Amino acid sequence: AARACGARTAVYVHGLHIIVDHRVYRWLWLPVLRRFDGAIANSANTADLARRAGVAGGRISVVHPGTSLVSMHEMPDREPASVLDAEQGPILLSVGRLTERKGLPQFITHALPRIVAEYPSARLLIVGDDAPNALRKGAPDQVGVLLAAIESAGMQTHVVRLGPCSDDELAKVYQCAAAHVFPVRHVPGDVEGFGMVAIEAAAHGVPTVAFAVGGVPDAVSDCVSGYLVSPGDYATFASRINHILAGSDDALKAGSRHFAREFAWEKFGERIRAALAVPPVSDPGDGVRQGHAVLDLGSRAAKAKKIEVLLGLAPGSRLRLLEVGTGSGGIAHYFGTHPVLDIEVEAVDVQDARQIFDGYRFTRVESVELPFPDGHFDVVVSNHVIEHVGDAAAQVAHLDELRRVMAAGGVGYLA
Repeated sequence: AARACGARTAVYVHGLHIIVDHRVYRWLWLPVLRRFDGAIANSANTADLARRAGVAGGRISVVHPGTSLVSMHEMPDREPASVLDAEQGPILLSVGRLTERKGLPQFITHALPRIVAEYPSARLLIVGDDAPNALRKGAPDQVGVLLAAIESAGMQTHVVRLGPCSDDELAKVYQCAAAHVFPVRHVPGDVEGFGMVAIEAAAHGVPTVAFAVGGVPDAVSDCVSGYLVSPGDYATFASRINHILAGSDDALKAGSRHFAREFAWEKFGERIRAALAVPPVSDPGDGVRQGHAVLDLGSRAAKAKKIEVLLGLAPGSRLRLLEVGTGSGGIAHYFGTHPVLDIEVEAVDVQDARQIFDGYRFTRVESVELPFPDGHFDVVVSNHVIEHVGDAAAQVAHLDELRRVMAAGGVGYLA
């Protein structure tokens, strides 16, 4: 139809339909998605997935979904049900369909008991129900898995299932909640494209604690609208929740509302119109170095563990580690927050595409030259960077710089 009338084509992509492992779907639809003139992705992670799949030839913009902003005077004024009475104890909230990647059973098993140990009256309210029509729901009976986790952890008096709620009922639940929990897991063949519920919670002034998985880091501003936690780190997840319940960071409520304003429908419309008016820019061929961030933090943690094992890093004296081309920051964060190894971590990149920020220092660089003295680092990591630095001469210069900043007895990882 577009060819018939000379129009451009664009597709809005959300993530899962790019990677879903259905042979017929991939055979039929991925070639179609690759032929669009441009694509708009709902998050940086989805844009990365789309580029890897060749969607729209890599001509991709990022426009986050929008949400309705909420004023305090718009809140429902009816008296809350007894289960929503915050005076009975702090309320944690989970909103969403019960699918495998949402990670609620694991949260109840590994994090909720730590929270209850410090706040014995804390309750988790679950809004949402089984998702029989989900493209990737995981186990056949997610409700059964959830109930088994509740019983196994002894959390029967601390978890309340509310099921589906109307908009007004959900607004009242948000009003009573101290924090929104979003323990999304990395599941092969599945992805959390964005994390819209975190923006909705922020619009109600409720901070979110979430694992930095998939597109979630685009929906939670760390230390502004909540906290991002390294995937699978349930101890830190519980600690962040307890920090909020202690009232140690009251600024998060105001920060959440402020952050949500950037996702107002009006701004969404402006950004969509702008993305459609100007052809999205593909990877340029003008010699300007671009970042090539892998934004799936789950895979970054796995890669960091691989590097740790291959280099034989073990507890002992303090180490200095440099990661060149840090991308999402996942590898630098892994080593900088390692529970056993004592590592001081520096990270550099030509663009700041980080999704997680704690545990290391970051410096933006303009070329292969590194702003560090000779022999400064015990460990140097260059993970799939050399193929992006330029021609053969630039690649040799990259290797020379890695060797220059490495200590005489140091070790390096080059992929």
